Parts: sequence; C-alpha cells; structure tokens
Amino acid sequence: MAHLIRPWISYYTKNGKRVPKDTEGAKRVKQRARKWYAAGLPGWPKGRRKPLAADKRVARDMLSKLETREERMRQGLPVEPDSTDANNPVDGLLDEFEKYLKDEGRTGQHIDTTLTRCRKIIAGKAIHSLAELTPAAVLDYLASLRQERNTVDLDKETFTRDELAQLLGVNPRSIPRILKRDGLDGDGKGKKRVYRRAVAEALLERFSRGFGISTTNHYLVAIKSFTRWLVRKKKCLAADPLAGLTKMNAEPDIRIVRRALSAEEFMQFIEATRRGKTLRGLSGADRAVLYQFAARSGLRASEIGSLTPSSFNWDHPSVTVKAAYSKRRRRDEQPLPRETAELMETFVESKPKNKPIWPSGWVQDAAELVREDLAGSGIPYIDEEGRVYDFHALRHQYITALVEAGIHPKEAQELARHSTIDLTMNHYTHLRRVHLHNAVDKLPKLTESHTQQTNAS
Repeated sequence: MAHLIRPWISYYTKNGKRVPKDTEGAKRVKQRARKWYAAGLPGWPKGRRKPLAADKRVARDMLSKLETREERMRQGLPVEPDSTDANNPVDGLLDEFEKYLKDEGRTGQHIDTTLTRCRKIIAGKAIHSLAELTPAAVLDYLASLRQERNTVDLDKETFTRDELAQLLGVNPRSIPRILKRDGLDGDGKGKKRVYRRAVAEALLERFSRGFGISTTNHYLVAIKSFTRWLVRKKKCLAADPLAGLTKMNAEPDIRIVRRALSAEEFMQFIEATRRGKTLRGLSGADRAVLYQFAARSGLRASEIGSLTPSSFNWDHPSVTVKAAYSKRRRRDEQPLPRETAELMETFVESKPKNKPIWPSGWVQDAAELVREDLAGSGIPYIDEEGRVYDFHALRHQYITALVEAGIHPKEAQELARHSTIDLTMNHYTHLRRVHLHNAVDKLPKLTESHTQQTNAS
C-alpha cells in the first residue's frame, strides 16, 4: 500500500566536513532525510522510493496525485508526464525497463545486451538521475569508446592467462576464445601454459584501437530505446532527451570485411564439415545441414537457433521466424528453394516438435564453429585480402548467390530483408572477376549490329 516515509541517512564527517567512509578518523552521522518519500505504490519495484517534499502536508498531496496517476496508467488512460521523475534514480527505472522488455517477449540475449550497454553508458558518465542523461553525456561516452587506448610497455617475456587478461582488461575465461579468433597460441599445457611477449603485443595492438563506429552505434540504439520507453510507456518524461541523436556513418570504419566462397569452395567446406568431429554438441552431419540451410535461407544465427519443426511449411516451402527473434522485430516468412526444403524435411523428421532443431547453445559460438570447420577443409578463415568467412558470411553467401542467379535487385533486397538496396548490393554481394567477364560477354556483338544496320539500309 502506498505510504510516506522519511528514511534515515548515514554519512561520515571529519572536522565538520563530509568524507568517504574509509577516511581515518571519520565519524558516522545518522539523521533523517530532509524530504518525505513515496513508497509502496502498486506496480513499483520493491524498494523503489520517490522524493516528494519536506512539508508532510504537501508530500501527502503529491502522494495522492501519484496514486491517481499510477492507477490511470494501469487502466491505460492518458496521463500527464511527471517532470519530477527527472530527479529519480536511474537504476530503479532500468529495472522496470528490463521487466518491460521481458513482458514484450524480447529474447534473453537481446535484453541482456541492451541493459548491459545502457548500464555501461550510465556508469561511465556517473549518471544518477534522468536530468543527467543528456545528449552531451551520451556522445562524450561513445566518443571515449572509440578513442585509442595507450599501449603498455611490456617488461616480461612470458605471461600467464590471468596476467594477459589483466593487460587486456577482460575476463580470464575469454582468453582462449580471443587467442583462437586471432590465430594465436601459448606454450605448455594446463596451469603451466604461458604466452610469449609477441602474443601479448599483438593482442594489445588490437585492443588499443578502441571500439568501431558500428559498435558504438549499437550502444546508442540501446540507450535510445530506454529513453523512448520513458516517454511512451513509462510517461515520466515529457520529451525524449536523446531524440535528436542519430547513428554515425560506419562505412569509413568497417572493422570486419566478409567474403563469399566459390561454389567449389563451399562444397569442399560442407564435405569436410560432414566428416568432422562433434563440436558444441553438434555432429559434423548436423553442422553440414546447418551451414547449407543458412546459405540458402539467409537467416542469422539467432534466428536459426529459434527454429523448431513447426517453423516450416512444406506445401509452400518456407520457414517462419517469430518477431521476438527477427532483427526487424516482426514475423518473417522466408521462402526456401525446394532442394533446401527437401533437405530440411528429412532432417527434422526425428526432431522433437517443440524444441530447437539445433540445440541453441551453439549460437554464441557460431563464428568459432565455422572457423574450426574451415580449418578442417583447408580453406583459410582470413584470405589474402584480409576478408573473413564466419557464420554471418553464410548470409553474404546467400545474397551473392541470389545476384549470381540473375534475380532482380529489388527481389534480392526483399529476400535479404534489408531496408535499403544499397545494403544488399554493396555490402552483401561479392562478385568475382569471372562474373564480370560473363556479364560483358552478354552484350550484343558490334559486328552483328553493323551487319543488321547495313542490310536494313
């Protein structure tokens, strides 16, 4: 039940000034808060409080208005934005935002990523209230992410896993994955395993580059989704303070350039995968079907990880991705080639109807799966031009195949589920020199045109 409280506040002083708790000789002071606070309103998280006024009669009136406002919101009735929420602690609102995302049916990965990015911005700029969540603060934090870090002069020849993690500022458990991605390794086994200075220098050079524009754009999208919720759903702000911020052009700062394999290379990759050992709970045969399906459906790893046998329509070959897993946040029905539909119909026959076709634990390691299977096929992960072939490159494989097959660019854009034709044709299509030669060979011969013109005259 809603009520007023005037909580006790503790702080430390020395020589009449407030000081940190661990200051030598500091004395603890306990006193009542100057203001009365609202607590216990229906729908509020446990422990959430809202500062009102120092005068109890005024605070009581404010509490009554708050109760009326919360009731109108529960009934779906319009309410006036409460400008006093600008002084509320951001942490409590983030907890409510998390609950909203769960109620909306967003995936656990989406919720974790969004909240993590929001909290990093808020912690990075020491933002305590909504009034401090300004465009300048957000832009300043994103700029700091893109800044190059100062490199460290190394005075050792070998490093343990924990020492390497401390240098990079990452979790020690992430070191094996980071090393594998960069094609680096250590010496020795188990707890005696060490990493040479050259390995540490190579990793430091990459980590000192700072985040790319594309990554900081993702941070901006996350924090803007939070402020939009504050205006549209929570209705505690009259206007979105970040509405004017837009994503930066990431094209000049592309960190990962992907490629598509030739038809011969792709079949070599599939055959080697089929003979491969079990990885992340998936047999070689399971992964071979997974890669073929990805390269002929264009679905992303997280979308494929959500599929069950009931996601498919065999009469009109297609696969449906639920809105919660689609990048566009809407239900997508993707047509399938008949060959792929026949492959999948056979593959899912023995699968449980309401469970993922491929156990979803592989999704976070999708790029590593492809890297290991490429190694088994003799195809490099990074080619001579520095282009990579990871799981998302299978989507590039799909879109390139559409263009190679002569499908109209507009149809290719629809099948790729892209917002612009530029994204489809310039970022996901990889044509080789042989395709360009074949294209110019389709031009009418000038000698034939000249002969036809002569005969006509």
